[in-house]
Amino acid sequence: ARRRNNQDRYFVGRLQRSSDTIIEGDSVDLQQDEQESSEKPEFNYSGGTGAILIVADGVGGNVAGDVAAELAIASFVEFLGGQTDEAYTDAKQVMYWENLLQRAIQHCQSRVLEYQHAFPNCDGMGTTFTACILVGSRAYIVHAGDSRAYLSRGRNLIQLTVDQTFTQKMVEEGGMTLRQASKSPLSHCIWSSLGGKEPSLEPQVFCLDIQEHDKILLCSDGLTNELGRGDLR
Repeated sequence: ARRRNNQDRYFVGRLQRSSDTIIEGDSVDLQQDEQESSEKPEFNYSGGTGAILIVADGVGGNVAGDVAAELAIASFVEFLGGQTDEAYTDAKQVMYWENLLQRAIQHCQSRVLEYQHAFPNCDGMGTTFTACILVGSRAYIVHAGDSRAYLSRGRNLIQLTVDQTFTQKMVEEGGMTLRQASKSPLSHCIWSSLGGKEPSLEPQVFCLDIQEHDKILLCSDGLTNELGRGDLR
């Protein structure tokens, strides 16, 4: 069934060179639905040019999922804005960003849970969360839930993230085929998210090398439910 309200939220920002901070500037306006902003937020870090991409999808059936998605994105950006990006060696740079994303998503979880506690009418609100930080020739990804990150390279479309759903666990354990999982009524029941009625967060955080002409796609299940892999490509 189609939701009355679109609970998907997304954010796109640009990374630029700076001497001391990852993010500088004023507060960030989130891009919602089909609204567009003439002001593009800019991010700054010491490694050169790059980008930040985020998608969050309020958990279906839970109250205030759109609020959870907006809060998660704003909290993530807020957290990165308070960090410094030192000129680490190549190996330490990977460790730095992966650790930073772990701490950033835990910060988002705390903010969502604090909001639940402060506003009882939002108790149980939750959201998926997938973000990609493009730094030089690397992509750093942090993920929770069943939104997805894909890599398009040449004619190949590669799913980078793993759906954190109960049916995906059953597939991995051999108790269900992919076809059975796609038709299961439990296919969108997630066991890891920001917030939710029974909060549980086990984020994926990883890094991959990217090549010239590679493309990164972040999307919610609102896209993957409608389009097959061939159409996405």
